[in-house]
This record gives sequence, C-alpha cells and structure tokens, in this order.
Amino acid sequence: MAKEAQKTRAKELYIQGNTNKLIAEKVGVTQKTISSWIKKFNWEAERNARLTSKETDIENIKLVISKLISSRIQITKEIEKAKDVDEIVLLEKKGRSIADEISKYNKTLESYKEQNTTSLATYLQVMDHLFDAIKNYNENIYLDLLDFQDSHLTLISQTLG
Repeated sequence: MAKEAQKTRAKELYIQGNTNKLIAEKVGVTQKTISSWIKKFNWEAERNARLTSKETDIENIKLVISKLISSRIQITKEIEKAKDVDEIVLLEKKGRSIADEISKYNKTLESYKEQNTTSLATYLQVMDHLFDAIKNYNENIYLDLLDFQDSHLTLISQTLG
C-alpha cells in the first residue's frame, strides 16, 4: 500500500474509533507512525468532533430518558404490590423524583435540539465554501458535481427550510 493510501486508510480507521495497534496492523505501519500521523495532522480533533456530534448527544439523552422511564415503570409495579403504607409513601416519593428527572431531561433534549439545529442559511454558506474550494482544487470535479449540488440543496431546502 502506498504511503498516502496508508495514511488515508489510517485516518479513516482512527476517526471510526479504532486503537492505534489495530490501525497499525491493518495498514501495515508501526504504532509509532500512527501516533506521529495523529499528532502531525491533528486527527484527534476531528475524531472528537465526530464522536461528540449532536446526533450522538441526542441519542445519549434519549437513552438516559428511556432508562429513567423503565425505572419509573418498575417503581409503579412495586407500588401496586406493596402492602406497607410507609413503603408505598417512600416508593411514591422515589417515583415523583424520577418523573421530575425525566421532565428535566426532556426539556434538556428539546433545548439541545433547538440550539443545535443548523439553519438553512448556515448550511448554504458552508456548501458555497465547500464548492468554491472544489472549484479551486479542480474545476472538472466542480462541474461534475453541479447536478448533485443542485439536487442536494433542493432536498436540504425542503428539510431545513
């Protein structure tokens, strides 16, 4: 594998979250080389940005809410089975606490979705920068992508607009 191809494959594997050892084995270079590339080309910043994407954060919040709902359901079942008044009072208090926590996480989720939604204007600005860079890099590639750009922006306009 040529060095540039190795580097490209190594970056892809690193961004996906693989270990340096595994990457070195798959690409055919030393772990020291992988570490050097990570540092030299700042792959860690890109990996961190991708791993902490808004979609990941939203899914994590949804997972927490789901687990809290399961706990609340379990407490409801325990209340139905409980015979002792003190135990029921304690369980109901615990249930209200979990319900309050669920409510707070739902508000956080809604707020997070609002704050992390990309506006159509911002998306179009990024696309313009990207296609300007492609045009400067290789005008033939740019011309080949014009139909894609048009259809993609039409779809995005319908989604974000």
